[in-house]
Amino acid sequence: GQQLPWRARRVILAVPPTLVAEVEFIPALPLERTLLYRKMHCGCIVKCNAYYERRWWLEDKNLNGTAVDVAGPISAVFETSSGDDEHFGLVAFVVARDAVALGCQMVSDRKRAVLEHLAYLFDSPAALTPKYYVEKDWSQEEWSRGCYVGTMNTGMLSSMGRCMRQTHGRVHFAGTETATHWIGYISGAIESGERAAD
Repeated sequence: GQQLPWRARRVILAVPPTLVAEVEFIPALPLERTLLYRKMHCGCIVKCNAYYERRWWLEDKNLNGTAVDVAGPISAVFETSSGDDEHFGLVAFVVARDAVALGCQMVSDRKRAVLEHLAYLFDSPAALTPKYYVEKDWSQEEWSRGCYVGTMNTGMLSSMGRCMRQTHGRVHFAGTETATHWIGYISGAIESGERAAD
């Protein structure tokens, strides 16, 4: 898109560290901080939602719609049904290497792999026929490049983490990674925004 200049007395930058690394700062950020942002990456996660005509996992199997599996591709499943008796759903999370592998497959193959794993986890062929299915590969998201939070390798927090919340001239930094409590959660993002605004 078209880039437009903006002028402000102060700026609060509340974006994932991976994206901060792409911002041109004049004067430049200190090297320590630049290296920190370049090395902080969000995780690879594909979030898959399958919606059904009924809560077959409860009605047929007396299960609550929660499952965990370390063998993959799905690592965790939770029920997302609404209380209005119209939307009966399961959300499945595919993470790390499994998310990368899944992301390389065709959409139809990804869907089949997820639904087959749901059928395995809940021991029911009903999982194979959702009313509709939607997925989100967060590593392909332009404005986050992954989720849930920017992570640091061993030793980075103790050696470079102190600069996360420091201002740079009139630029203030916010976002869940800069929170003092609840890093990675919306509560942390809110706390960091309030801190930056003060």
